[in-house]
Amino acid sequence: MARNVVLQFDPALDRLPSGNRLSKGVSAAVAIGDALWLAHDETVAIECLRRVPGKLRYDGHRRYALHDFVAQPAAEMPHRRARRVVGKEQHREGDLCQLAHALGMK
Repeated sequence: MARNVVLQFDPALDRLPSGNRLSKGVSAAVAIGDALWLAHDETVAIECLRRVPGKLRYDGHRRYALHDFVAQPAAEMPHRRARRVVGKEQHREGDLCQLAHALGMK
């Protein structure tokens, strides 16, 4: 029996600076307890949705900027995907392709 899980993204957070939608290009996901952590390779952030009790649904979308938790390379460092032009502005990318969780980590 196939079952679908509904992911409800905040419309304001779903639209990326590039014009793409976060919900159309998630590159990594990991479920930890009632939290579903997601990444998109066009952002420098991780997203969190919370499971609605008793349902196959996640909502309560929040974004966490990686620079608040992890030191990032200086803007001058050459990296093929570190910056790209979107319209007239440069846009930073984290290019996250994997998320993991280890039990007992603090």
